[in-house]
Amino acid sequence: MNENSNKIIKNTIFIYIRMVISIVVSLYSVRIVLKALGVVDFGIYSLVGGVIAFLSFLNGAMTTSSQRYISFFLGRNNLKETREIFKSTIFLHLAISLILVVVFEIIGLFIFDGVLNIPVDRIDSAKTVYQFMILNMFVVINSVPYDSLINSREHLFFDSIVGVIESLLKLGIAIILIYYSKDRLVFYAFLLVVLGLVIRLVKFLYCSINFEESKVFLKKVVINYKLFKEMISFASWNLFGGITTVSYTQGLSIILNLFFGPVVNASYGIGLQISSQLLSFSSSIIKAINPQIVKSEGRGERANLIELTIKASKFSFFLLSIICLPLIFEMNYVLTMWLTDVPKYSVLFCQLILIRAMIDQFSSGIKTAIQAVGKIKKYQLVVGIIVIMNIPTSYILLHFGLQPFWVFINSIALSILALLVRLKFSKKIIGLGFMKFYQRIIKPNLQCIIIPLITSALIIYFFDESFLRLLTLSLSSALLITLVFYTKGLSLSEKSNFNRLVLKFLRK
Repeated sequence: MNENSNKIIKNTIFIYIRMVISIVVSLYSVRIVLKALGVVDFGIYSLVGGVIAFLSFLNGAMTTSSQRYISFFLGRNNLKETREIFKSTIFLHLAISLILVVVFEIIGLFIFDGVLNIPVDRIDSAKTVYQFMILNMFVVINSVPYDSLINSREHLFFDSIVGVIESLLKLGIAIILIYYSKDRLVFYAFLLVVLGLVIRLVKFLYCSINFEESKVFLKKVVINYKLFKEMISFASWNLFGGITTVSYTQGLSIILNLFFGPVVNASYGIGLQISSQLLSFSSSIIKAINPQIVKSEGRGERANLIELTIKASKFSFFLLSIICLPLIFEMNYVLTMWLTDVPKYSVLFCQLILIRAMIDQFSSGIKTAIQAVGKIKKYQLVVGIIVIMNIPTSYILLHFGLQPFWVFINSIALSILALLVRLKFSKKIIGLGFMKFYQRIIKPNLQCIIIPLITSALIIYFFDESFLRLLTLSLSSALLITLVFYTKGLSLSEKSNFNRLVLKFLRK
């Protein structure tokens, strides 16, 4: 157990360093890209490119499927079955990617013919970007088995190094964009596709060199069709969950476009950029714990799975709240400092998107635990329906003349409903009931943010907007959240482990 705990801590540190660098670099890159493309082209990229680019959610769903099976059999120390799993994931993702290419090519025949609100002189460029994103989707989906293997094997130091390099190269692309004189929108999409190909090639070579189970194509390929059929069923329901998330994200983008045009899409795109970076930051603890949760189920250790689930949900909310609270209060100043010219509605969009993200963090560990057990059909169906309800309800709100921010208030309400539904499934599938969840996760995390909320509001009231106020609010919030989390959020054993780690660090 100590070895596994040390591995989780080390991997979390690696990912954290990566995320700090990646967030800073990525957000600065967005500023350069917005300036280089302009508000309209940036809005078009967020809309059209996002139709495929936000298949990262879809990619995440499929990675979860592959990683679940690989980690499950690694937990049993069964190399033969792990190799069979990996072979099956290769063919499964090839089939899925080909089907989705056909589907999105068909969709592309219609969405540019009066469906999307895009200036006439940018239609051809938008179509080209769409084709680049389809190519990128194909590459990303077929890299899922290798990403899953790296995560399952917990080689997260390598993954972190590659992530930092990818962020720096994206910054380089943004800088190059400034000096490009032709169609920057198309050129930007092209360079991102090339970068994606290079990153996926590096991961393929790393797996081929380091992991025996990835060398399946050097031998005769024999597919275990029973296992393949089981994985198809599991992946299909995860795919359904991923599609509902993508449909929600891009559905809102399209609805906002229909009612308000590409300028509001730029505001929405900025909000999603911030949200995705911060969620990546908080999900670092989840990424470090995920393999251990699934391996626990593979070894038949349900009690350990529940404890890891609680830790994952509790710590991910704690980590996200340290960053989100100051941002929610100081969003106007941060966006002005970051972008200079802030598109209309951006501040409020970002604030509401972050509130929703914090609510979703409560159930982050539950999602992995249910995946580990494997009973996901009803879970994905019910939660997916709730998520997709964002689209018709948002359309109705805007149809009756409400302002665009109401779609995000609606999204927050549906996220709370989805949380309650996940808790019901948690009790039934993994044995983690509502009261235990409330006492171990919701209650301590809410206690962590009450005092910082009050102090932040007082700082905003008494001090003028400035960098000093931002710094003061951020440091005070982080300190108070951490202190309350230590006293109220950690169990006695967690405090003991934390104290031991601190003493060990101070003695060095």
